[in-house]
Amino acid sequence: MVADPPGEAPWAMQLVVRVERTAPPTRTAACSAAAVAVVRLLADERALPGGEWHPRVRRWTDGAIRKHCRRARGAAWARVGALPGVTVSSAGAEVRALVPSALDEIPRDVAKLQLSGSELDDPAPSTRSTPTPVARSWCRSARSRSCRSARPPRRAGTPHS
Repeated sequence: MVADPPGEAPWAMQLVVRVERTAPPTRTAACSAAAVAVVRLLADERALPGGEWHPRVRRWTDGAIRKHCRRARGAAWARVGALPGVTVSSAGAEVRALVPSALDEIPRDVAKLQLSGSELDDPAPSTRSTPTPVARSWCRSARSRSCRSARPPRRAGTPHS
């Protein structure tokens, strides 16, 4: 595990789930939306080198990576929407991933949100019959090819390229 720099407060990315009383999202939908929100924030041009969020994202990824999940509804959700970050809607869930910050610098509107006790139900667990897509990476020894020219192994019956 990577340690935080000595003398600095730990950093975390705050994830805020919209949980309205009348229509809370399922746990699976909230987790899916949270995962996509984190990836979208990290891929956002503002988080890339030269972007306005890059120094904060870089500091977060250079230390121990922490994510804190909070819940909001109504006016609190609207206030969170004004903070720097990315919102994702997926399968009835809305999650906003906020630009990482030191734990002692969390915006007041976020610090007031409930951090624990946010258990969501999953009344109908997924019955997905097809497997979730998986990213694969092949590596060959340095003696056979460089990383740039390495290709995945050829399957039997497929033509050479």
